[in-house]
Amino acid sequence: MARLSDTDNQYYKTIKNPHTVLVHPTSFLFKKKMEWVVYHEIIFTSKEYMRSLIPIHKEWLIEVAPHFYKQSDIESTNQNTKRK
Repeated sequence: MARLSDTDNQYYKTIKNPHTVLVHPTSFLFKKKMEWVVYHEIIFTSKEYMRSLIPIHKEWLIEVAPHFYKQSDIESTNQNTKRK
């Protein structure tokens, strides 16, 4: 799970273990900027790329996996990515 960065809309920030990732160039979402995505794998090359990803609504996280994602995960992500 990752959210589009507010400071640089080329990058995403992962939610549970925050680090910066990019959409892999072979992905159908490569040129699109979706606010929230779920990815299946991370590819490590000179950069970290998400592959096999789909766009989602943030509300779905709590609805589908309340045992893993909490409202505080979404709120803390929003606060960390706001421009100062």
